[in-house]
Amino acid sequence: TNLPNLHQLLFVYKPPKLLTLPGIHQTDCLTSRVNHWLYTSTEGSAILQRARDSEILDTSSLPKTKKRKKKKKKEYQPRPVHRLDYDTSGLVIFGLTSTSHSYMSTLFESRCITKRYVALVAGHVG
Repeated sequence: TNLPNLHQLLFVYKPPKLLTLPGIHQTDCLTSRVNHWLYTSTEGSAILQRARDSEILDTSSLPKTKKRKKKKKKEYQPRPVHRLDYDTSGLVIFGLTSTSHSYMSTLFESRCITKRYVALVAGHVG
């Protein structure tokens, strides 16, 4: 598989008790925090620019999935390619370009990439 350039992906730790995406009454989430950092910090802006500059990706080898309706073109906002539940901590992968997001989402949907959960338990499990 021809994976995206790593410059087009961002791996972010999500702590427990934080939504991955905004909710109905909750706008503070990992996605809003990541985008705020990408668009307001010098380091984040440089990472985003490097991702956009390297956006050449061959998608011909991807498994075929349902076609999504194309929306009007506007500036792409980086977003996660998968979610973790509110109480779950772990790494979340962000696609920094629309192409890398689409590519990685397809790999998750087609089960080419799987999530692995590890539980740490203290005390007795009954």
